[in-house]
Amino acid sequence: MTFDLSSLGWDEQFGSAYARFDRPDHRPARVTRVDRGVCSVLGGDGAHRASVGGGLLAAAAHDPVRLPCAGDWVVVRAWPDDRSTIEAILPRRTAIIRAAAGAEALAQVLAANVDLVLLVVAAGRDGHPHRLERLRTLAWESGAWPVVVLGKADRCADLDAELQRLAEATPGVEVHAVSCFTGEGLAAVAAMLRPGRTAVLLGSSGVGKSTLVNRLAGRDLLATGEGTGSYRLVALAGGGLAIDTPGLREPGPVGGHPDPVPATQPRRLPLQVPGR
Repeated sequence: MTFDLSSLGWDEQFGSAYARFDRPDHRPARVTRVDRGVCSVLGGDGAHRASVGGGLLAAAAHDPVRLPCAGDWVVVRAWPDDRSTIEAILPRRTAIIRAAAGAEALAQVLAANVDLVLLVVAAGRDGHPHRLERLRTLAWESGAWPVVVLGKADRCADLDAELQRLAEATPGVEVHAVSCFTGEGLAAVAAMLRPGRTAVLLGSSGVGKSTLVNRLAGRDLLATGEGTGSYRLVALAGGGLAIDTPGLREPGPVGGHPDPVPATQPRRLPLQVPGR
């Protein structure tokens, strides 16, 4: 099975960054999932598993931000014994970076190369203004475009009042109401995810992130329910892509962290601009 890399978000800028790595035993691929240091990647020749190369592991010993994450474009090396290793991460266009738990507060990259950050909330969940502000800041600092999604809208007793409250708590950010049960609002969210565009879903456990991804994908790809989320890139029915995430307990960003895989272009692109 072969894949058109452009359907995964590949473009000329990533191609230019890859050019210096191009050789017969190398290929570009996008990370779809990371499990205990082994990555699932998807490239032009299909899906593979690849371990992290020694150079990246040595760099990550001093800074975990240098490890691959869901959404990264990476350079995969094929070895004669059929092993595959990730030798480099191409410059990240955007990156969701937060402080990891612990006294040292090391940075952690949750997702990379996303165009949209869907801040998924539910009535009574993630609704505190301070938490919403932290989620919004985390999204803005990534360089991607934030959108608030009120999930489980069919369960909201006063939808207009809830939408007004969310709009006041997140000024400058679009707010959409969605019900995966009735289908309300799904078309508006799907329209943002044109082919090749990637969204990441952030929010507490239980607000409906995985269910929303399943509805946008048109099939049940992800387990749903409290605590079932994972960092996983999946293809959607309309040609876009989405990264599901576990519930965020501490969404605070890492202010001023020097991303060692720097951005390559100005970001925060408005949704109306063609392409990404």
